[in-house]
Amino acid sequence: MEIVIGIIILAIIIFVVGGIDNDRPVSKWSDEKLARMRDKLQRAASLNFDAGNMNAYKKHADKKKEVDDEVVKRERAYHKKQASEFKSHSILPEDMVVIDKAMQAANSGDAEAQALVGTAYLSGANGLPQDLTKAGKYLLMAAAQGNAYSSFVVAGLYIEGMGLPQDRDKARAWAFKAKNLGYPDADAMIKAIDAK
Repeated sequence: MEIVIGIIILAIIIFVVGGIDNDRPVSKWSDEKLARMRDKLQRAASLNFDAGNMNAYKKHADKKKEVDDEVVKRERAYHKKQASEFKSHSILPEDMVVIDKAMQAANSGDAEAQALVGTAYLSGANGLPQDLTKAGKYLLMAAAQGNAYSSFVVAGLYIEGMGLPQDRDKARAWAFKAKNLGYPDADAMIKAIDAK
């Protein structure tokens, strides 16, 4: 009997704590919870829409949009951080503006220069305007040569349809290539792609 009471108390605690956690703003949720809740909210919204329960549908759809916005915000912050880390590991001086010499190296097939130029176009930095199409082009060239960072970023561009056409299968393939090349956050990218 004590075991049953213990299980009931544990279930109540889990229910209450889980409810409290869901009431927290999505910006306080973990990445794993965002991925889990994204699918749950989509299913709940679809079920409510099919059942004609528009109030519940709107509630779930609005929460899913909030989760989606948070995911995009975190991905952008992550990519910005990765770009700054890449610059600090670059063969080019940190304060160097991407000029003819860097562009020539990139166009001559230098994978690190391609990654630098692609990242500069992606964020509109180092004297280049933001141009997602050019960013995708240069990052894809670097990724094709085995640049792990570029493979990771290309996966993100494909999944979001930024600079490259939206393509979940290609995003997954590039994320796996980044993983095989030892990029540390590739597993998280693969999980995010599978969650979409």
